Amino acid sequence: MTESPARETALVVATTGQVLDVLHSDGRIERCRLHGRFRSDAHRGTGVVVGDKAVLGPQVPPPAPGAIPPLRTVLGIEPRTSTLRRHLTSRVEDRVRDDLTVAANVDLCLIVQSYRDRG
Repeated sequence: MTESPARETALVVATTGQVLDVLHSDGRIERCRLHGRFRSDAHRGTGVVVGDKAVLGPQVPPPAPGAIPPLRTVLGIEPRTSTLRRHLTSRVEDRVRDDLTVAANVDLCLIVQSYRDRG
């Protein structure tokens, strides 16, 4: 009987559509792609955001020398401990849009606002 390998997780530090940059515990950043199930309507407005802990798929074997390496796949997201959400007031197709999740697993939030003397 063989033991199943431990799930590898990494912290999402940047998102651009279906491509993510994740930070590993050893300080290395890796570019990954989202699994197709995250493109469904069920994940709209609550998709993967900075601060999420991504569950990574297996390492992709290196391609032939000189070829562009394929991206590793993000298979899941660990449960969130907190979320930072932005309220949306616009209407789309005669329905109110859901709030937009901006960040996840936030421990500390610093709000900065400019000040202008109106005197």
